[in-house]
Amino acid sequence: MQNRSPAQAQSDFFPLLLLTAIPFETKAVRTVGRWRQISAPYPLFAREGKPVFLLEVGLGMQLRPADLRGVIQRSAARTVVNIGLCGALDPEVAPGSFYRVNRVVMPEKSARMVAVSSHIHSRNLPVHSLLTVSEPVLSREQREMLFRRYRCGLVDMEAYRLAEALRNEPVSLYILKLVSDRADESALQFIQNNISFLNQQFQLQIKRLLSG
Repeated sequence: MQNRSPAQAQSDFFPLLLLTAIPFETKAVRTVGRWRQISAPYPLFAREGKPVFLLEVGLGMQLRPADLRGVIQRSAARTVVNIGLCGALDPEVAPGSFYRVNRVVMPEKSARMVAVSSHIHSRNLPVHSLLTVSEPVLSREQREMLFRRYRCGLVDMEAYRLAEALRNEPVSLYILKLVSDRADESALQFIQNNISFLNQQFQLQIKRLLSG
């Protein structure tokens, strides 16, 4: 295999499309650099000075797959990164930790994801699998059942749907998740109590991802 310089690798990485699900994630991304909104009704932003775009798809992937694919074509994105919050199914996973996802599963379905390539600045993150569900997991009993059944350490509501929508698109799809809670009865209160810390961790990862 031919060795590639960091500059060559970065050129293959861009144009980049970041996908978020909720306003918290979108706002955290937009604190890094300067952005302008370039589309409505869905929130699509462009970063000034770099071929980087940001699209909020809604919790559970509310954006129509056809609209997402349209943004891919419009931005000429080579790389798509879904970056957002998730819950922890694995009891060994601590809130506040960032993970790269190597496999994403949905009940009755499955899809394999490619690990983030070595030229991406988040390459040193730990790796885990992710379960995508239709409803929030907010009880310890449900969390433990899902972990036993699917053996996924993380849980969210959109990653699998994004993978399905982009399955035949000529892009590299990567998933980065910040663990916001333990997916139990205390989840919402835990997030509220630690929102500043979670925001700092999210911004730090965005800076690493977009640097260089």
